[in-house]
Amino acid sequence: MKIKQSARLDFYFVAVLTVVFLFVACGKKEEKGISSFSEPQKTGIYKIELSPPDAKRGSVITVSVRGADPQDLSFKWTVNGLVTEGVKGSILKYPGLKKRDNVQVIVLVKGAGEFTSEPLIIANSIPQIQSAKLIPQSPKKDDNIQTEVKTLDGDDDEVSLSYKWFVNGETVFGETSDMFRGAAIKRGDKVSVVITPSDGEQNGQAITLYAVVVNSLPVVSSNIKANISNSFYTAKINATDPDGDALAYSIRQGPKGMTIDSGGIISWNISPEDKGQHSVVVSVSDGQGGEVLVPYTVSIQLKEKQ
Repeated sequence: MKIKQSARLDFYFVAVLTVVFLFVACGKKEEKGISSFSEPQKTGIYKIELSPPDAKRGSVITVSVRGADPQDLSFKWTVNGLVTEGVKGSILKYPGLKKRDNVQVIVLVKGAGEFTSEPLIIANSIPQIQSAKLIPQSPKKDDNIQTEVKTLDGDDDEVSLSYKWFVNGETVFGETSDMFRGAAIKRGDKVSVVITPSDGEQNGQAITLYAVVVNSLPVVSSNIKANISNSFYTAKINATDPDGDALAYSIRQGPKGMTIDSGGIISWNISPEDKGQHSVVVSVSDGQGGEVLVPYTVSIQLKEKQ
């Protein structure tokens, strides 16, 4: 009797283990089937890629599918979850694409079903500087230097510009606008500005503009004061130099005997033969290549002695 009882218990134990094993095994098979069904495009044999990965507004997007015969493929493109009408090939040319749009493609593989790509998010278009120049391009001492810049943004975002000014390689603190005040510059200084565009999300490529401060011409007054006394003519050329250069004067054209000294004073002994009009040209130079010619006319009228 005891031997029979043991055999009966052993049979019962084996039966219970068999049922539990079958239950666990069936549970694992059911779980694996759900995973495979819920994500077929991620665990399948096809690799779907959209390019370029950094597509921007206006980009042409293409899809490549690895592991399938191209003749067995058809495509449906979606933008923000909506199917784009009239686009069924492997290339998406969609003029309505804009920054942050979500682009996907549904690939229909003949005999295998549909597979959806990972989303491609349309990237921000980096702002650009199309053209830029300094005005004037050859500044002189005390000249304010103005920038003239044209920008482009592929998303039509508003583009702001930042400026960093330098003189002879040294940062000029406090100068951050589009205009540089020229009070602190002198002849020979090298002025530069770094201009950086931004759309509020990203900075674009910065550019650097340069200008060298050139020599300033002498400044000559048009008011020439002349005097005739006892047949002696005198006149004064009033001139200054913005760069502080010493000025030199000379008579380029004039009647015989007319001279000018280092202070710009003209002298001339008048004779009776000098009656009438005389053309005079005075040169005012700064010794640095700057010269101003001052033309004027002297009219001599002699009174006959009574």
